[in-house]
Amino acid sequence: METITLARDTVFAAVMIILTGIIGSCIVIGSLRYREQSFTLQGVSTALITLTSVIIFVLILPNYTVSHLGGEYTSLQLLFIALISLGLYLGFTMIQTFRHRSFFISPQNKLSENLPVESNNKIISTKQLYINCILLILSLGIVVLLAKLLSKDVEHIVVSVGAPNLL
Repeated sequence: METITLARDTVFAAVMIILTGIIGSCIVIGSLRYREQSFTLQGVSTALITLTSVIIFVLILPNYTVSHLGGEYTSLQLLFIALISLGLYLGFTMIQTFRHRSFFISPQNKLSENLPVESNNKIISTKQLYINCILLILSLGIVVLLAKLLSKDVEHIVVSVGAPNLL
């Protein structure tokens, strides 16, 4: 049972870290430094669509499955959703780094370089690619560990404020 809820807790922790931590701090720091920030609609849309899809698959859809009681996936369903989530994540990463990298470059940087969008793609070294992959796996591992470690504390806070407990 703990393994089944670990995926849900991990995605919830990742969503909270992404939405409140990373995006919130980027908005605050960027507004202090630049006063006005610019972004491309395609980049934001791609990121939010991917995030929304994973949230729906992991946090909402289990409540509507009838194969297992308590709003949880069976082991086979959990494996399928994990593969789908991994595919979405890899697809988003490929879009962000290779195929449509220009979606994630600010409009000012595109204009200042006076180059076509296709030539903005810079080749990275193999060493840098390996370092980035290791750091990515390390970061994902940290999110999973934080979700596992903090889930009991979050549950205790929920109960202590009188909010309804999911379990």
